[in-house]
Amino acid sequence: MRFRMTYEPITVIALGHPGDPDQLPDKLRQPKLAARTRKPIGEFVFSGRWGQKSKLA
Repeated sequence: MRFRMTYEPITVIALGHPGDPDQLPDKLRQPKLAARTRKPIGEFVFSGRWGQKSKLA
């Protein structure tokens, strides 16, 4: 796969389990309890070339 020179492919995997938000300080608890939104998969999953939307998306 060809990437723009300004991008570097990386992988991030979160391991573990969610903790209890009530144990967090208020400053950190509020974002955890807020509604979450996700980017559409077609905005970041490419195939063959950078920017070419994958058939998986």
